[in-house]
Amino acid sequence: MKVLKFKFINFIASMKIRHKILLLNLLILIIPCVFFAMRSIEYYQDRQIQEQINDMESDLIEISSQFMNSYEICNMTMQTMLLNNEVEKFVGKLLDGDTLSVHQLIDFNNTEIRAIERLINTNPYIHSIRFYINTKMLELAPVIYTSERFDKVELLQGFKGINLYFDERDTVTPSQKASPYAEPLATLVAPYQNIKREQIGVVEIATPMRCMFPQMYGTTEQEVMYFIDAEKNIYQDDYVQIDKWKLHKDDIVKVLDKDKKINLVTLGQEPVVIGYQAIKSIDGHIIKIRSLEEVYQQINWLRMTVIVGMISLIALITFLINKSTQLVFKNFYKILDAIHEVQKGNFDVEIEDFGNGEMGELGTSIQTMTHSIKELMDDKITQETLVKDSQIKALQNQINAHFIYNVLESIKMMAEIEGMFDISDAITYLGKLLRYSMKWRSPMVKLKEELDYIENYMALLNLRYDYKTTTNISIPDNLYEQMIPKMCIQPIVENAMKHGIEDVAEDTAIYIKGRMEKDYFIIEVTDFGTGMGKVELDQLKMKIAGELVEEKQSSNGIGLKNVQDRIKLCFGEDYGLEVQSKEGSFTKIVLKIPYSV
Repeated sequence: MKVLKFKFINFIASMKIRHKILLLNLLILIIPCVFFAMRSIEYYQDRQIQEQINDMESDLIEISSQFMNSYEICNMTMQTMLLNNEVEKFVGKLLDGDTLSVHQLIDFNNTEIRAIERLINTNPYIHSIRFYINTKMLELAPVIYTSERFDKVELLQGFKGINLYFDERDTVTPSQKASPYAEPLATLVAPYQNIKREQIGVVEIATPMRCMFPQMYGTTEQEVMYFIDAEKNIYQDDYVQIDKWKLHKDDIVKVLDKDKKINLVTLGQEPVVIGYQAIKSIDGHIIKIRSLEEVYQQINWLRMTVIVGMISLIALITFLINKSTQLVFKNFYKILDAIHEVQKGNFDVEIEDFGNGEMGELGTSIQTMTHSIKELMDDKITQETLVKDSQIKALQNQINAHFIYNVLESIKMMAEIEGMFDISDAITYLGKLLRYSMKWRSPMVKLKEELDYIENYMALLNLRYDYKTTTNISIPDNLYEQMIPKMCIQPIVENAMKHGIEDVAEDTAIYIKGRMEKDYFIIEVTDFGTGMGKVELDQLKMKIAGELVEEKQSSNGIGLKNVQDRIKLCFGEDYGLEVQSKEGSFTKIVLKIPYSV
């Protein structure tokens, strides 16, 4: 993963700047466009599905209302038939054994029977109205029949209330009897009683199932409807030839067990929306299934259209940005070609004037730079000549330094031969001092080397005075190997002797003390000489900080400022030196240097 990331970063870094700009513009454009397109398609999909759910909810309510309307019409018609006094009187006479004349039969047929027929013919929700009477008599079709015609024998005696039956067939009309293509009916059956509340037959109101559930008989490839009665019997269009809607009873009943009335599921491999609606008056349910295949096809088509449109738009924008960046960076690449020529060593290349814009300013700057480089190269040749001369002179000086060391060694031996051991020791100190001072292979030395140098320096310095100044050194062992700038403590000791101890002119000591802090160490150089007053101390601090520059500077402060500048140059602004002093008492110089593990 890291290798791929590294390769990708290198690939981006190696791209031309106009290609980077092109890529950046495309990313700035593509990311919001893709996000907006995805959100739009998602919103459109959610909206379409929600519309299907809302339509399903509306359809279920409408189907339930249609059923209730048809049921109420049948129920009202049933109540009208049960309360028809003329029919009741006519049937009563037949049951009482009264002999009716032909005139009475014709009159009843022309009035009551015809009225019922007109009611049937004018009301599309009523298929038939029939009275089945428990007696053998002359039938008055198509309204009054003997009970032998009624196919539900168990209801002819002793039942109460009104029963509703579904998917019935007309077994009385000869053309419909036993026909597989007979229209399915819903029949409302009620007991027919005489004035004594004795059941003398049944009244049957039949309505086409198509009128009660018109959508159930409109099955298409996209939707289907089922009706489930109180006994969990399932009804649907018997003539449906669409295999995917021929579901098993258990699959349909499972829909009623769902908590939500409308659900999105997958039927087979097809996404559908399934909803159900309860019809509480008959303890039944309506189930409707609608395919979402067309909806998802539309969404997929929209998605493909958006993708193709975005690819076309990105291609067009890429072309336009590429052309525009070519024009914008045309002068830039001319300047870049000139830079390549300079890299090859051709400093005589000329860059044309591109005006006052950024490219013109860049071209002018590069032209100036090439001229400066050419001048610097000429100067470098001159300097290299001088360096060669300096190296030769340095070699001569090195020879002279060896000569001086050899001479000092000879003088030391002569002093020892003569028994002048003080002079011999002084020559030894001087030799060590010269070797340390002339060795500048590195600007950094170990603290121990600097302290050894100071002891040699003090030994020679004591030869000059009538009094003796000793060095008292207290340094932790772990600090001796720490690297410090060369000659950063010696100027402090020299400054202490010159400005503090010389005026006292008596035996004394210089204390050099070290201690560790968190991530740095402290070196304190203290003398008990004349010290300084507050005014003089403040001036010295300003000199060290570079805040005070006198036209005629005194020597006091110059060495300390050099030490301060070198420490800050080597280690940073957090490090340096600090001066503490009290007039007539002491002067302390504190060096702060980072500790290296």
